Amino acid sequence: MTSSRSTHPRPTPQRVAVAVLMTSLGRVLVWFVPIVLAVPIVLYALIAALGGELDGSGVMMGVANNAPAWFLFAMGASLTTQYLPVNVAHGMTRRSLATALSWTFLAAAALLALVLPIGFVIEAWVFEAYGWTREAGIGLASPLGGLGALIVDAFLRFAAMASIGALAAITYYRCGAWWGSLAALATVGAPGAIVIYLSGDLGAWVAPSVTMAVLAATIAVVNLSLHALVRGATIRSKEAQ
Repeated sequence: MTSSRSTHPRPTPQRVAVAVLMTSLGRVLVWFVPIVLAVPIVLYALIAALGGELDGSGVMMGVANNAPAWFLFAMGASLTTQYLPVNVAHGMTRRSLATALSWTFLAAAALLALVLPIGFVIEAWVFEAYGWTREAGIGLASPLGGLGALIVDAFLRFAAMASIGALAAITYYRCGAWWGSLAALATVGAPGAIVIYLSGDLGAWVAPSVTMAVLAATIAVVNLSLHALVRGATIRSKEAQ
């Protein structure tokens, strides 16, 4: 008799965890992204109704370029503490969760990095509808250069903020509120300050190549720290939580 076993390889624990995390994150993204794109459009409508006029993308840049970063910071924190006990309870390792978190953050950052250029396309239609003159190229500036560089810049910042949020959560989870707050100054405060500095006007003087390298290095260091803390975490009982 021949065996009827499937020839398809079983998914790795990391793939299973990534699928679960992305599904959970996707449920929030389906309403978050439309809101991010809608807020500037509503503001433009109010400005037009009041007789005002704009010639640039300051509103779109302010919302679509910053909201995803803080959204991923919050989601990184939430997913880490929410799925750590679930992952272990289902017989999966902490290492698989740590790896899955890193891949999930990179994937989510890549998706949300496309929100801003999509917003620019929608914005161009809105400006044309209102008869506003949109200065050529305005809104496409970033510390790194043009539109392509803007997407890379957003991807690196978003990935960094997601990882920093996760690191903040696991630090509090392991150390508690008091010691977690003190530890967060080093584990979260330092990398967070770097990302915020490079994202603002104060970091405009830094060479684009240096900005990219520093952001990439920050992502690497934060994720290494995240892996170390997740892999050594003790699952709390409900009473302890």
